[in-house]
Amino acid sequence: RRSQEDSVPYDQWQAEGLITATDGSAIDEDAIEACIRALCGTYDVQRIGFDPYHTRRMMARLADDGLPVVEVAQHYRLMSPAMKNTEKAILERRLRHGGHEALRWAFANVVMPVPDPNGNVKPSKKHSRNLKIDPAVATMIAMALATVADEDAIYDFEALTGRTEKEAHG
Repeated sequence: RRSQEDSVPYDQWQAEGLITATDGSAIDEDAIEACIRALCGTYDVQRIGFDPYHTRRMMARLADDGLPVVEVAQHYRLMSPAMKNTEKAILERRLRHGGHEALRWAFANVVMPVPDPNGNVKPSKKHSRNLKIDPAVATMIAMALATVADEDAIYDFEALTGRTEKEAHG
C-alpha cells in the first residue's frame, strides 16, 4: 500500500532484500531492536549511533545490556562535519554501497542545504511525505562515529556527543 501511496518501490526493495518491512503502519521498535542485537552478535560493532527522536527507550535498553550506543542529535554542530565528510567521500568515490538503490534514492532526497552564518550544514528534505532521507542520515551518523576513531579526523568524541567515551559506553 505504501509503495502505491508514495510512488516509491518499497515492495520491490523489500523483495530484493534492500529494506525490511514490518507489520502495521508504525515503526516496530521491537523488530529494529532485534535486528540491532542480531547485527551485534554477528559483527564487532564498535558504536551504535542514533538520533534520540523516538528512540531513547530502545537505546536505553541496548545500553543497559552493554551495547555501545551513542546519541548523535541532529544539530549543526554534529551533523555539519558528518555531512561534509560524507559528501567528500561520495565525490571521491570512497563511499561504497554496492549500488544500493534505496540508499541512492534517500541521498537524492537530501536537499542542498543553505549554510548557517558559520558555514554549517545539516541534512534536510523538501516537505513531502514520500521523500525519506533516513538512510542518508544514518550513513552520515555512521560516518561521524567512524571518523571518531580516525586519528586524522576532525571529530573529537567528547565534542561530538557531549560525553566521554567512558560515559557513553558505561
